[in-house]
Amino acid sequence: MTATNPNPPQPDQPNLATNLQKLILVTVHFVIAALVIWWAYSTIKEYNQANFAESTVTWEMPTGVHIKDSPVNFNYDPERQVLTHRGPLDAQQQLKLRALLEFESESTDSGKPPMSTSEVNKAIRGFYLAIDGLAYQSASAQVGQLQLLLLLGFMGGVLGAILRSLVDFIGHACYTKQLDLIHWWPLYATRPIIGAILGFLLVVLLKSRLMASIEVQEGSDSFWWLGITVIGGFSTVDVTQRLRLTAKALFGSSDETKKKPSTNSQSQQEQNNGA
Repeated sequence: MTATNPNPPQPDQPNLATNLQKLILVTVHFVIAALVIWWAYSTIKEYNQANFAESTVTWEMPTGVHIKDSPVNFNYDPERQVLTHRGPLDAQQQLKLRALLEFESESTDSGKPPMSTSEVNKAIRGFYLAIDGLAYQSASAQVGQLQLLLLLGFMGGVLGAILRSLVDFIGHACYTKQLDLIHWWPLYATRPIIGAILGFLLVVLLKSRLMASIEVQEGSDSFWWLGITVIGGFSTVDVTQRLRLTAKALFGSSDETKKKPSTNSQSQQEQNNGA
């Protein structure tokens, strides 16, 4: 007859978090979120200022030449003899601005004959050089804009990760009442860091077109980039899975490399079978 154990082993009980631990966790997350939101507000302001930076170049409009109706971000001041452009200026926009130059067939005021071919070519070259000068200044301003964009992605990932942590906290602390910070504290501690890294990488991958499923909005709007990185920080699992698929598509998986026989071994096997 076997004696029964009066105290059978009990399964591991979760170490439920105390109210003080919950308060500290929520306070830390709110403080970090408030600091990041303030930082993001300042970064968006600097980003928009860099995105709409004004480029100016001196250009004297020759007689018999005028500029067609131009976009709102492009202007010519005849008194100062200055061309002005706001915002980024890519190659396609340069072609559009170059097409604005128009020549009069004859001068109705002075009755002078039309411009000669050499004068026309000189006017075209001068206008094209002025547009190139605007493009150079605009490209120089874009360097600081890209740095701010990476910083904005960093902060968006942090905000998304903190939001996800707070949602999980409410679910475990209020609904299931099984919040175990002894085992799950690394998740709450590292999630903002992971979100920041993912937000930074999302900007890099989308800018480099390595993630082609999402069409990047033209104009590089700051709120669009902040929103997409917040979503990335909130759904860290989905983003990491997408990164894994992107890596497999670019470099292949180790399983496929092991299954695929090498060319030398395959040809040697065919020679042995033929012998």
